Amino acid sequence: MGRRGQGLHPAGFSPLAGDHRLLVVHERQGVPALLVWDPATGAEREVAVDAPGEVADADWFPDARSVLVELDHEARTRLVRVDLDTGRTTPVGPSTGTVTGAGVRDDGDVWIRWSSAAQPSSVRVLPGAATGEGSVLLTPPGPAAPPSVPVEDVWVDGPGGRIHSLLRRPAGAEGPLPLLVEVHGGPTHHEVDAFGPYPAAWVDHGYAVVQVNYRGSTGYGSAWRDALEARVGHVELEDVLAVRDHLVATGVADPERVVLSGASWGGFLTLLGLGTQPQAWSLGVAGVPVADYVAAYEDEMEGLKAFDRSLFGGSPQEVPDRYRDSSPITYVEQVSAPVLVLAGEHDPRCPIRQIDNYLARLEQARAAARGLPVRGRARFAARRRAGEAGPARARLRRPAPRDAGARLAPGGPCGAPSAWVRRHRPAAGAPLQASEPLCTGPAAGIGLVAFVRRGRGRTGRVGRAVGVVRAVEARRPAGRPPGRAGSCTDERSGRRRDSPTSRSSSGAVRRSSSRVRR
Repeated sequence: MGRRGQGLHPAGFSPLAGDHRLLVVHERQGVPALLVWDPATGAEREVAVDAPGEVADADWFPDARSVLVELDHEARTRLVRVDLDTGRTTPVGPSTGTVTGAGVRDDGDVWIRWSSAAQPSSVRVLPGAATGEGSVLLTPPGPAAPPSVPVEDVWVDGPGGRIHSLLRRPAGAEGPLPLLVEVHGGPTHHEVDAFGPYPAAWVDHGYAVVQVNYRGSTGYGSAWRDALEARVGHVELEDVLAVRDHLVATGVADPERVVLSGASWGGFLTLLGLGTQPQAWSLGVAGVPVADYVAAYEDEMEGLKAFDRSLFGGSPQEVPDRYRDSSPITYVEQVSAPVLVLAGEHDPRCPIRQIDNYLARLEQARAAARGLPVRGRARFAARRRAGEAGPARARLRRPAPRDAGARLAPGGPCGAPSAWVRRHRPAAGAPLQASEPLCTGPAAGIGLVAFVRRGRGRTGRVGRAVGVVRAVEARRPAGRPPGRAGSCTDERSGRRRDSPTSRSSSGAVRRSSSRVRR
């Protein structure tokens, strides 16, 4: 039904007995769309949706005469109901924020999971598939999470077309502000107007946060998604830099305090950006990155090897120049900003050996250039249960000083809030003092968190991992007691999960493409 390189996935069989029809999301016209297919007869029928956006998913209503369709449009996911007999399209649910999950019940009601950048997620019921936000059906136990700020849509003219980004700014703050540029994983994924405790925490401490839907993102057509194949990594970073420069030029961001951050594919882009655009970034925070692409290919699971061959046009042995051009380790000598890395020792998607290769080369390059140690490494025993963590096996050291640099300001005893990333010149290689906690749960309000994960990457298995410094004070709801020291929880884990074949850890399931990696 689909052609090579285009997305295709089933959305669900008809609920009626004896009705073999299947809803299918496809990309025949270059944009995810919906059709009804009868595998018994081979009959196909396109479903015309009279509303803007790409079809992300669909579900049947109980009578099988209409369907609920999720539409991705300009970083929001909305719902419509399409009558299969008349073709009429009517809106369902909220007109703001993002629906991150939806399903039709046997009684015709629609249950949704919804949030916006300003409002934490909730499970709601829409009686009779009504419009509006409906009523809250389920709430998590404990104190409610505090709200954050709404996003601003930012459109920037880039080298490959208009780039859509989502900007958060502290309420009432005037620029220029320190800026976190968060690049999403995937790469076939996109950021949406949904609540995220990670960006909300940075906003709480005076940072502007921008999330860039660079070329390679879903939600803007297949051509935009596939454009990164021209020069993997560099295409995305052209767009990221264009947005960064726009925010600097318009007075939103302080050019001396811009952090580049991402996880998985976003971590890969972070390390690549620090090496290819060193003048643009004051600090890099890379989670589970691809750092040495050739070594990553050698060690990763077979499904990702196939993806990489498709992405680059062959294996590292067949197209070595393409892998070398896109590998962060190629540019490690040009990295000048402090770098913070989080990695799992048993991650089959972003294996540890290639990250160790990168860090060793980075330390050698900086030691040769400055004659100073850059950082030590810390390893911890990270167990599955919250509150269990073993002792550090190596001291964690602060980065060497740099002009217009940044450091992590450590917190005090567990539960005491601390300062955030700021311009500072610490003593070269000074070790952390014993009074400065190295491992704590995100609810404890500690600004400096060195914690680890091992096992199968993000699957939460028992093991060890490379230490990480988390340079943001944790977001703790008012009235919630501090967490126990040693609770090494990932504050991003509350956000929506990606496809099992994706290396993204930063957001929503985006089923508009079958071609996902990290």
